[in-house]
Amino acid sequence: LHPTRRALVMDNKVRSFESLIDNLHKRPGRDPRRVRLASVVSAIQDVIRLEDLEVTPARVYARVLVTLEGSIQRKHESLNQLLDSMNNQVALLELLGSVLPFVETSTISATLPATGRAFHGLMDFVAALDADKAFDWTLNTKDDVGVVPSILCTLCMASSILFQCVSKVSESDDRKIVRQLFRSTLGVLLHNGSDRVRFTAKKHIETLLRMDAPRCHAAILTDINEQIISALDSISTAEYPAKRCREIMSILDLTRSNIMELNFESIGERLMNVLVGLFAKITPHDHSISKTKDSSAVMVVVNILLSTVLEILDSGNNSKAIFEYAGRVLATLLQVRPALIMCGADLESSSACCELLAQLLLVATKHLLRDDFIKASMLLPLTINHLFALATETEKLKGDKSNVEGWFSNLTEILEVDLLGIRDKDPAVHTKSCESCLKVCKPISGLRQRWVYQGPLECLATLLVQTNEQDEAVLDTIMTLISMREKSEPVTH
Repeated sequence: LHPTRRALVMDNKVRSFESLIDNLHKRPGRDPRRVRLASVVSAIQDVIRLEDLEVTPARVYARVLVTLEGSIQRKHESLNQLLDSMNNQVALLELLGSVLPFVETSTISATLPATGRAFHGLMDFVAALDADKAFDWTLNTKDDVGVVPSILCTLCMASSILFQCVSKVSESDDRKIVRQLFRSTLGVLLHNGSDRVRFTAKKHIETLLRMDAPRCHAAILTDINEQIISALDSISTAEYPAKRCREIMSILDLTRSNIMELNFESIGERLMNVLVGLFAKITPHDHSISKTKDSSAVMVVVNILLSTVLEILDSGNNSKAIFEYAGRVLATLLQVRPALIMCGADLESSSACCELLAQLLLVATKHLLRDDFIKASMLLPLTINHLFALATETEKLKGDKSNVEGWFSNLTEILEVDLLGIRDKDPAVHTKSCESCLKVCKPISGLRQRWVYQGPLECLATLLVQTNEQDEAVLDTIMTLISMREKSEPVTH
């Protein structure tokens, strides 16, 4: 920047910092937390002024770290003293998070070891308290509003702001320190036993992943990628993967809406490989063999992975990589045999699996039709056949939450819009695909199962409209549909 403009920017920054400090300790209101924060701000200012120094962002930052380390090392003679000190720690972390954006990034980068030491010390301090059951009922309440969750949530916030500031520095020698600090704070808190802490850690990690200019620090991206890949690999090798459900869900939550910021190719491939392995684990090699007790639990993990893949495909991202991944997903799911997978698992897990498989088949087909319509047109008959199989299994399960009608409503839309669109691109491919789909759909006109009347007949009619009306087989099918309509009850018209 030009020297004059640089001076103007610095002047505005100074005024903003002074305004922040004034607001922190002049308007506490009646909230005990704000009152505590105001008193901590005043105390930090007084200490700096006693040294005949000006109150600047860097000095407040340094003094907060020193005070935080001192509060961790102090011995407390009573529970009240401990609670008072911990509430001060919450206020110190809030002040730290507020001040960090005003500190020069070069200063933050140079003092990372000291910040890391303070944060590590705080994590060890809280871990020691968690181990001491004498204080557990006071510090960790069932509603997650105890002082321990408050410290950890505020630490998540301060850590996130710290990493955002460090990310502004061009690639430097602090990669190892940043990675260790991330892993020991947000990386650990993502798997904390408190729902509130886990949610807060996830929210702040997502904030880091969505950084645009600058992007999130490379060391953090590398660590998150490795954590996700490690979690997926551990599912493949675990004898009882369901025992790690909470950890799996915490780490996979990050992939759903942030997959393009991560190593998409590696994570996406592993997701499908793990699913194939789990499907093999819960599919008996012999129909007479009863399922193991763990099959329902494994199905829970399968559903977590399926929902992750579904959210990736249904995220609204229209990149080439997502379309190509949809083809891989569709090819994998078409090899799954629903009847074998569902036997032995509990009703709720099986119903959820049917719903997820159907939704994935539809979303993947829609993506593939836009990316490679020739390949998609060849797989469309298999997709329809699989949806029929899933509808049959869903009816056997007699679940109350099935959405079979919604599946075939989406399928009808695909046939009316996407399949019909192929006719303009390549009439021969369209005709062949319609004929193949018709062969799959035609037999349902002879079935009397309830799901047949929840959309598949409409799909069949949509296909008939796009085929050669002079074809004898087509005419026979049309007459069959007319006959079924005449014989059906009014409610099924």
